[in-house]
Amino acid sequence: MIKDQHDTNASRARWTIKEDIKRRNNMVEASLAMKNEEHEQRKEIAMLRKHDQEENFMRSKNFHNLYKQKLAERILEKASRVNKSMC
Repeated sequence: MIKDQHDTNASRARWTIKEDIKRRNNMVEASLAMKNEEHEQRKEIAMLRKHDQEENFMRSKNFHNLYKQKLAERILEKASRVNKSMC
């Protein structure tokens, strides 16, 4: 009878330990999943920032090219006026 009680207590202890290990594994998996999700969000934010910076650079480059084009047009227009007035 004492042996049966000892076996029962040992079985309960094994079950408790197994359940504790399962619970801890689940907690670790959940923690890793959160960490991976956070890492992916940071990567996405960094990618969006980089894309935004590239767009801003291209936009400013386009404005600069447009400015140069308009300036060249004005210079040519003024040059044509000077040529007309001199002739």
